[in-house]
Amino acid sequence: MVEEPVFIIISCGRIFLFTSSTLDKYWSEIYSTKLLDLQKLVNFNKSIFKFPFEFVSDYYADITENLAKKIKVLANKVLIENAFADKDMNLITTYNFNNLLIKEAVNEATRIFRLCKKSDFGNTEFIKEVLETELDDLMVVSDYIQFNLERLRDLRDHINNKIDLDQNRIFKILTVATICIALPTLVAGVYGMNFEVMPELKWVYGYPVVILVMILCAILPYFYFKKKKWL
Repeated sequence: MVEEPVFIIISCGRIFLFTSSTLDKYWSEIYSTKLLDLQKLVNFNKSIFKFPFEFVSDYYADITENLAKKIKVLANKVLIENAFADKDMNLITTYNFNNLLIKEAVNEATRIFRLCKKSDFGNTEFIKEVLETELDDLMVVSDYIQFNLERLRDLRDHINNKIDLDQNRIFKILTVATICIALPTLVAGVYGMNFEVMPELKWVYGYPVVILVMILCAILPYFYFKKKKWL
């Protein structure tokens, strides 16, 4: 999502709209029929004057709703299907940045509408009514944006918690594996020192006993950590 200027000029009952090519599709799908409907109204001048304010609030509402749908799809994938990849964190960052862009634009539009309402431009009852209506709509959009930001924050926290749990589980497994390997290695190392005075070396069953001790050193820690619910 990128910021692009939109120029709306009203003159002598006509409206001129200057936008980038990326907005042409949105314009043709949403507002082409609306302009045709405006021309059929008896009070056309008032309706066409009201149009720019409606366009701003409607446009922000549409892109906010579209972004909310994308966030919902991502949330379903992460929370319900319990499947996420590295790119999902990048998506969360992108969606969060897009929400901030929309929020900044909505705040700026709200500021301009309020200035219009306080100026001589907003002296007429019709203009005041239009501005109050659109300000209310922008307030709703702003609340929706805040909801999107909170959902993204919760989603990021969930993923981070999931990653922490997975890391802890891996560390526990590595810890258990290290102990299960280290203890038998210690026993083997002791009997591999080849000291002259080692009575166990003369035992008939010395070798099987040492092997048994090594096996127990490997098995007992496993069951101990299993009981502690590390595994």
